[in-house]
Amino acid sequence: MAAGAKINVTGTTIGLLVYDFTADQRDREDKDGNTLRKKLEKLFEQNELGIDRFRFKGTAKGLAL
Repeated sequence: MAAGAKINVTGTTIGLLVYDFTADQRDREDKDGNTLRKKLEKLFEQNELGIDRFRFKGTAKGLAL
């Protein structure tokens, strides 16, 4: 996906979970002003998936899927 390849998603339960990161990593902006969340939103939009398909959690502690 990062290289621009399209993915085919036919199930409704497929998504992306991003965890084990610090607030600094989450909020840090790259040279274009993009945060981790903005980059992933762009990636999902390019593959026609909604933002509701991914979740952010700083730690896996207490994580329930």
